[in-house]
Amino acid sequence: MTIIAFAIVVNAVQKTRIDPEHFQSNALGKHKTIGLVVFILSLIQGIGGLLRPHLPTKNDDGTDAEPKTAVRVAWEFAHRGSGVAILAMAWYQCHSGLKAYASIFIAKDYTDLFWGVTGAISAICVVGGLTRFIVPAEKSTGHEAIPTQATA
Repeated sequence: MTIIAFAIVVNAVQKTRIDPEHFQSNALGKHKTIGLVVFILSLIQGIGGLLRPHLPTKNDDGTDAEPKTAVRVAWEFAHRGSGVAILAMAWYQCHSGLKAYASIFIAKDYTDLFWGVTGAISAICVVGGLTRFIVPAEKSTGHEAIPTQATA
């Protein structure tokens, strides 16, 4: 989907410009360059997720049978860190795109609305993430009933 969306955007911009060089240097040069970087890093992030080192096996009680390998720990750090960096660049990309749209088409600037929605979604995610520290997790006893489907 990322590749398809990127191709559609590049194609649309090329068809609406007098000079069809999409990544040429102009007023939108920074927006286009950062868009290309976000696109490439997003693909690398997805590939990195597919090629991630495996987690250690689990004991019957759900604890790790062995510690995580150094490669897994390094991968987790790099994957999360680059994910946050890509998200920050993507937010800037949305912001600069809305600014450019408003400027080019003499339209209303919706960047305040964008940041309001982005902030609200971020706050919900932070509060949701904090609940795991506040609400204790239920311990599995191993004796829970497994739901079954009744057959007629």
